[in-house]
Amino acid sequence: MVKGMNSSSKESIQQSFDFPPGKLLVAFSGGEDSLVLLALAPKDRTHALYVNHNIRSREELSKEIENNKKNARALGYELEVAEISEGEVERKAREEGIGTEAAARMLRYEILLSRDADYVLTAHHQDDLVESFLMKIEDKSPFYRLNSIRKANGRIYRPLLYTPKSLIHRLALTLSLTPSIDSTNFDLGYRRNWIRHYVLPLLTEREKDLISKISGNVDEYERKLGRIDYKLSSCFSFSRTGYLSSPKAKRERLIFECFSSLGVKGRISKAHLDAFNSAVEKGVKLDGNLIHLRIAKDEVRAYGKIPRFVLPVDGDLDFFSFRLTLSDYGDEKDLVIDFDLLSKPLLLRLSRDGDRIHLKEGWKNVRDLEKEYKVPYSFVLEDRNGLVAILSRALGGRDRLSRRFLGKGGKYVKVTHFEHSPSEELH
Repeated sequence: MVKGMNSSSKESIQQSFDFPPGKLLVAFSGGEDSLVLLALAPKDRTHALYVNHNIRSREELSKEIENNKKNARALGYELEVAEISEGEVERKAREEGIGTEAAARMLRYEILLSRDADYVLTAHHQDDLVESFLMKIEDKSPFYRLNSIRKANGRIYRPLLYTPKSLIHRLALTLSLTPSIDSTNFDLGYRRNWIRHYVLPLLTEREKDLISKISGNVDEYERKLGRIDYKLSSCFSFSRTGYLSSPKAKRERLIFECFSSLGVKGRISKAHLDAFNSAVEKGVKLDGNLIHLRIAKDEVRAYGKIPRFVLPVDGDLDFFSFRLTLSDYGDEKDLVIDFDLLSKPLLLRLSRDGDRIHLKEGWKNVRDLEKEYKVPYSFVLEDRNGLVAILSRALGGRDRLSRRFLGKGGKYVKVTHFEHSPSEELH
């Protein structure tokens, strides 16, 4: 038993916190917050995991891991250590267009959620909630997003979320253990650290409690608000009528879900929100610098931006969130191309102004076909003699084949879209 906390006092304190059922995994950083969480967790069904991001010096990390293992043993646990390769956090940050702190968080949750546990417990507390609330206020986030940090978010659960940091600090002292201290917590280049060191000390416990209550009320409001129904397949689509009959907060929630689903990274500005909303209200297309909107009767379709590309085709091909497949079998909507008739190389690229294709009914401008199909762009196959095919069925349009290949047989060719889901906001 840890010095300073006997079984009866631990049981008494435990009753003040709620833990979800099933197997639990504690995200253990080694700081006093996660020390308290691990000490209070039901030991018979809890495991502890430390994630090494490898973004600090090896000397500091080595000492921290050794101290964390020692403290975990004192609490009755064998600590599991998961390693993220050196440079992986920085690579993730560049790839996603986000800061290193956000990239480290994404990678950490990927590891935590990959483990065999019913719930992942994190040691977020009231000060963390207040910090996030203030950051969202500074970012001019819409009202419904001021729920800051959720106590329960899927498999992630935060038993200490509404607990004052001052109480956690007192509980940590009773453990008589030396918590680890992450040097990056003092780097004022991180906005969260600046708020933690310069803003939070100005707030009273009553003010922090008030902010946490506001955040909790917004969370409850968000649950009652509900969502506008949408579909996510070849594009993000929803009913224009349903959108127009919804309140502003509900519309903004849909817009954020749309941008997230289409892979847009970073902050969504008010200008982007207003442009999206205006296009849907007026029933007109939008070609923004982040997404495209097209409206077909009552259906609004949103497409992500795709950069210009040219790829050689000599077999199946993955590109962005799409896959080009060549097969001996297919359905009646698939194009059939005799590759012996091609004047190679065969290239796959994004459509562009001036593209024309010779169809059964004559020459057609590709942009006119896209306008007819209500798609913002399409993919084209091209050889030395011109366009072989236009591929837009995966986007909600049609696939069309050049007349020089009609009735010639060959390989079935089609483009399909990878199914994906909106990303969860993780703290």
